[in-house]
Amino acid sequence: MNIAAIFGPVLLAGLALLSPSARAGEGLEQVFPSGTLLFATIDDRAAMSDALAASSWGRLFHDAAFEGLRGALDAKLSAGGDAFLATTGVDPSRLLGALDGGLAFGVLAAADPERQEFDPENDFVVSLGFVAEVSGDVDDFAATVDGLVDRMLEDDDDLVLKSERYGDVDAGLVVDEKGVSMRYGFVDGHLVVTVNGPLLEDRDDFGALVDGVLGVADEVLADDPEFAGSLAAEPLTGVRASFDLMAFLRFASAFEPQVTDALEALTQAGGDVGRLAATFAVGAQGLDLSFEIRQQVPESQLAMLLDQQPVAARFMPPTVRGAMALQMDWAAYYDQLVSGLMKQDPDAAREMISSMGDFEEQYGFHPRDDLIENLDGQVGLFVAEVDESEQLPLPLDDAPPLNVALVAGLRDGESLRTLIDDVVRKTGSHAVRRSEEFEGRVIDLVPLPGAGNLAWSVTDDLLVVSGAPSLVRDVLRRQGESKLESLATSEAYRAASARVPERRSFELSFAAADLGRLVLAVLHSIQDDQQQMHEWLPDEPAGALVGIELPDGDLVARYVKGAGLVTATTEPERMLFRVAWP
Repeated sequence: MNIAAIFGPVLLAGLALLSPSARAGEGLEQVFPSGTLLFATIDDRAAMSDALAASSWGRLFHDAAFEGLRGALDAKLSAGGDAFLATTGVDPSRLLGALDGGLAFGVLAAADPERQEFDPENDFVVSLGFVAEVSGDVDDFAATVDGLVDRMLEDDDDLVLKSERYGDVDAGLVVDEKGVSMRYGFVDGHLVVTVNGPLLEDRDDFGALVDGVLGVADEVLADDPEFAGSLAAEPLTGVRASFDLMAFLRFASAFEPQVTDALEALTQAGGDVGRLAATFAVGAQGLDLSFEIRQQVPESQLAMLLDQQPVAARFMPPTVRGAMALQMDWAAYYDQLVSGLMKQDPDAAREMISSMGDFEEQYGFHPRDDLIENLDGQVGLFVAEVDESEQLPLPLDDAPPLNVALVAGLRDGESLRTLIDDVVRKTGSHAVRRSEEFEGRVIDLVPLPGAGNLAWSVTDDLLVVSGAPSLVRDVLRRQGESKLESLATSEAYRAASARVPERRSFELSFAAADLGRLVLAVLHSIQDDQQQMHEWLPDEPAGALVGIELPDGDLVARYVKGAGLVTATTEPERMLFRVAWP
């Protein structure tokens, strides 16, 4: 048995994330030291539990159709609790029940593969920290933890227990045969635990957390300029996490050589990326998931990021099932892509340039100079319901008839119209092309073997392409009459847009019911191929998933009302990705 066997019960506190709590956390980023590589915390488990249970997805989980899933999860938790009780003599529900306040976990440091030699498969090469508020009688809880450690020591002669003193704080120190050390103690109503590998044994991480709990630490994570500001803001009802992306990539390079190549490429392309923050929050109406990357973007990349939001959504009907809109200087992006590729892989860059030349020779125009340069930056792609005669074949059996449309803003519509006409003639498609007038514009259609029609229209400043002529008409109708209702004017879209900065260059939205159907389809597919499941998952969890009764897609639609919106935003110094089910 090793230290992980002792620290494991503490990590089991994660099972209590959805358990009611008596009070919210005080913001444990005020406790963890500055420079913590990974930080994850829950401020108010009770509020999160209540909000999740009241949300559409919480009600779905408690639907009768999910009885098999709930039963399988309950059985796993019960079996784990029984095994823990039999091994340690401690009821885990009693142990976790006392941790009903805020809690946080962090990777405080990691060994440096460039300076320290270690075996990634066998050596414990990180420093971990765990802090949790303890309710009720702290002395009683401390006695429970001491009894748990004593039981572990009885079962393993290689574990050694010592006592240490940190000011007025008593701490237990457990060391295993590999030199991994665990310190634990109780400070001002908090359980504090740290685990260090032998390469990091000189660090005083326990003392740093003690000082943080007592409020006497010189530097804490909340004050770290590298720490994502969103996590230090007002408390959220959910899980908050942040980690130093570049530090973890450097650490991961010792385990996977390919990470070294990715790290080098990332450094050449964008410099130091900094920290990535994530929040998972729940409310009475649904879920809210966001990611934020704090980084310094080189000035050479700023040309790609225009300080205006995508307007393609105003051309889309309000009933779209999924939509994506981008605002980017496409020509500048292509040039930078080739330039960056030339530094990393000159042969690949030359092959890309050569392929552009071959394309021009075959079709009579250069993709970069004649097409990409003509785009004004606005591009939108959306999926919408159509008549069955226009639908695309999709793998989801219960999906409605759908098709896709592309909308792109143009600098010179006339030149693109001439270019398309030349391509149509050179490919021989002009013989089957037919055109129709629609509100003063022309829609062209070319039949595609086995895939319906390809319809498009080129106006002075807009290109519309779709496999469904009705969607082309929808876009042209909204381009001609800006007061028509569109995705941009829908209540759900405006509500999600209000949650993110106005300055953005990429956004994505989809119907939550469709997401539910997709998730269920993937689960069904995994269950249908048990062999594939066992290749990706250990036998025990894979076996637990097999045979779970899954609801059909319509069940999701019953609970998830309205369009769920996903919005990703990009600014020169920040990228935000947000998912919300209104």
